[in-house]
Amino acid sequence: MAGVPRTSQIYGMLMLCALATGCTDAQQGDISAAPHSWVTAVAADPDAFNATIQAEKQGWIALHSNDPHEALTQYHASESPSPTRIRALFDLNVLFHDLASLSQSIQKRTYLDTAPPHAQNSAIAAALCHGYEFMNTEPSSPDPVLDIRLSQHSALIDGEMEPSKHLGLGEHPLQYPEARRGYDPCLFVTQRDYWSDQLLSEAKTSDWREAVSQISSPLFSAWTTTSIHTDDLENTDSPATIGAFSSALSALNMTDAQRIPESSEEARVQARLLGQAFDDEQIALKHRSDAAGQALVADLHLFHGLKQKILLSRARSALNNAQKQAALAYASEAIDISSRVVGPQNSANAYIVLAHARVETGRTREAMDALQPILKSHPYIRGVYEQLGDLVVLENINRTGESKEN
Repeated sequence: MAGVPRTSQIYGMLMLCALATGCTDAQQGDISAAPHSWVTAVAADPDAFNATIQAEKQGWIALHSNDPHEALTQYHASESPSPTRIRALFDLNVLFHDLASLSQSIQKRTYLDTAPPHAQNSAIAAALCHGYEFMNTEPSSPDPVLDIRLSQHSALIDGEMEPSKHLGLGEHPLQYPEARRGYDPCLFVTQRDYWSDQLLSEAKTSDWREAVSQISSPLFSAWTTTSIHTDDLENTDSPATIGAFSSALSALNMTDAQRIPESSEEARVQARLLGQAFDDEQIALKHRSDAAGQALVADLHLFHGLKQKILLSRARSALNNAQKQAALAYASEAIDISSRVVGPQNSANAYIVLAHARVETGRTREAMDALQPILKSHPYIRGVYEQLGDLVVLENINRTGESKEN
């Protein structure tokens, strides 16, 4: 997709052993005494990992580097459902779920709290795509921008427009002359709905749980175990929160794993206990797996990737339940501060969910900081980033010096 860097430029470590054919003589490690996850399974059997990766190498490289756009370009539609293509569609569904949720949060704070009079039509456009009930008025005059938004929404959902063009990418990006920088409050809601439909269509089902169950490999995913469990699917209300309440988390020493705490401190303790459990597991691999398995886990940052995805799932669940401080703690602990780009160590989702949690807790300026690392790799977020800037200005109008952060 235009504007999104190819993952081969982001990292080279996946070429280590997993993407070569020289691992065939490695001895399988014995890690039966360690908490079992797909990461320890990789350490135990590098050959099996290598075989999985080699089947669709470039797609798996992209998935490991948190680039579902690129991953999807590597998988071609076929008559029968493709588990790896379903996985790429799943990741895109979650990405635009996160962007739609962030957009919704910004729209609410903008138009519920301090909407300027000239923003009426934009507020109505936001209401149309987000389903708000606070807008009970009709536009005072015809709005060509609103008409374009609605027509583009229908065109994408009906398959009459490419998703990249809808995002404003490519040779002829969409232009909304009357709208500031072309910002469309419905953009990510439409993309979320589109990718959700694509996921169900590829899996040939109307049930997203059935679609997810067709993903054959848990590599680089949020679910802890070597395969996704039925109870984990039943205990979540959307693809974006899979892994948040996995039954395996208790075995990883996370206290009260089936509960989102009210306080940020309790959530931070949970996150750090999870991180410590994975650190201990990585140390244990030195005694229970061979050098090839240990190198894979360490160099591909597999434990950190799993921890990040679990914490983001919990942050989304907390946001869904208005547990804002817990969400902020989870999202903050999920970020690897040693990297400021999208790649194996930090997904775009990590920055987006952190921005969402900061908006919800009144830290709007800090939300802009959270999005800065992905402005280049994901240029279609420029509009939402600019509206965050507008919201910073609006929230500071008439302030007397006291912070409104809560």
